[in-house]
Amino acid sequence: MDTRKILVAIDLSEITSTVIGVAISLAKKTGLALSLIHIKQIKSSPDVEQQLKTINDEIVGLQQLPCSYIIKTGSVFNEIAREASNPEYSLLIIGTHGFKGLREVMFGADILRLLKVMPVPVFTVQKGYVLPANGMDKILFPVASHTSFHLILEATVKFATWFNAEVHLYSIEKPNMPWTQQLIDNITLAETTFEKENVKFIRINEKLFSFSIGYSKQTLQYAQNIQAGLIAIMSSPAKEHIYFADGDKEQMITNKLLIPVLSTSNYMLAG
Repeated sequence: MDTRKILVAIDLSEITSTVIGVAISLAKKTGLALSLIHIKQIKSSPDVEQQLKTINDEIVGLQQLPCSYIIKTGSVFNEIAREASNPEYSLLIIGTHGFKGLREVMFGADILRLLKVMPVPVFTVQKGYVLPANGMDKILFPVASHTSFHLILEATVKFATWFNAEVHLYSIEKPNMPWTQQLIDNITLAETTFEKENVKFIRINEKLFSFSIGYSKQTLQYAQNIQAGLIAIMSSPAKEHIYFADGDKEQMITNKLLIPVLSTSNYMLAG
């Protein structure tokens, strides 16, 4: 049994209720305890601690879940990453306001920059998302050519196991762009791992039909077609896609379908 905790980053803005709702649902599903973290800013309300305590007490009292809270001061990027590096955490939940989020709101347009420095898998949600009562039965897992691909693979296996979900191992084939050996090896690794861990999966390879530079438009179209409950990606770019990867990833993280995104970063290799 995994006895570690879920770290829950909240900025006490309007997205907080969404993040807390998801955290409660995941805690009940996984049996993991919750730990709330808030990073105080210059414009923070003077009653921050009372707000955190109220949320914490409701989770403990009404939801009957183990929960605690932490308040830090400093850089959002540094402080959340520092806390998440504690081995007692196995997952971080965070909310994004998307591209329209104001910069002074903690998790606005810089969400990808934040995800890239996280030492644990991150579950990112948007305002209004509610984890369905039946969980997530389909996970869209775009294959990637990262040498650290095993990190997102391991995280995806964990979610697939928790929710008994079917994983769609997905790729897009571009004309005149042969696959690297690393990509081929990663596909094999994923298939072997899913079989070993008894994770249901299907292999999907589509020909490119979108005229966009990257892969996000076609990937999100497929996600909509299958009604995916989760998209799993690396937050760090693959070497051969570095010139468009960040824009692609931002499109997926802030997708209009409100599908949550599970991500891992290369920073996990240092842990």
